[in-house]
Amino acid sequence: MPSRKKADADASPATLEATIAEIETILARMEGEEQPLEQSLKDFEAGITLTRRAQALLREAEQQVQRLTENADGSPAAGPLDDDADA
Repeated sequence: MPSRKKADADASPATLEATIAEIETILARMEGEEQPLEQSLKDFEAGITLTRRAQALLREAEQQVQRLTENADGSPAAGPLDDDADA
């Protein structure tokens, strides 16, 4: 039998955009409706889980960008952005 964490992870949205949309849906429901405390707690828990998922997706994207911008020796392929370069 799969664990609850595994089942929750399988049910989580696959993309950052879908995750954010689900968080927004939960927020709207919590802000707009009178709902029982038990449902509010479930929504809060789901929101925390989704927020952690979004953070993980962002970390993965950041790591992928870092891998794509490294030279073969692991050094950065590009330097930091210079705000004065456009001026």
